[in-house]
Amino acid sequence: MFTIGREREKEHSHQYLKSQNEAWRIEAVIDAVHDVLEGARQAHEVAPVFVEAFTDGGSGVWEQTGSWLCKLSRVQPGLGRLWREFCSHPSAKVRFRAAAFLDDMHPEVFAECFPALLADASTRVRSKAASDRYQSKAPEVRDALAARLVIETDDSVKDAINFALDYERP
Repeated sequence: MFTIGREREKEHSHQYLKSQNEAWRIEAVIDAVHDVLEGARQAHEVAPVFVEAFTDGGSGVWEQTGSWLCKLSRVQPGLGRLWREFCSHPSAKVRFRAAAFLDDMHPEVFAECFPALLADASTRVRSKAASDRYQSKAPEVRDALAARLVIETDDSVKDAINFALDYERP
């Protein structure tokens, strides 16, 4: 997995933070990633760092944390379990955040998380899970969207599903 180095990644990450008071959160994630890559810590040992930053971090923190989790999960597949936790989290805010990363999840994790998020209790989560699938031409995704459209009661979610189903690539 490519990085520009621990300290340079930290410096670079600050420009994406809404609040510099949260720099410590994303720095902890970057340290965790590099610790795993360097063999100083095991993936399961750093999982709580990802959970804290993804669930409690503000704008700029959770997005970068999700991105790092996707990258590290490619070389440490066991971390994919965190996506499952996020998709069933009690907070709709966290489930929405997870929906933002559906396209970057391992296919097996996506296969579990997408249906759950598409059927979520929160209209915002369902809408996010549906609308971002506009790029997908996978039959199983389109079939799930079509099936959800039949039972969906919220107009904004129906609009998101229709957008995803009707979108034509140029």
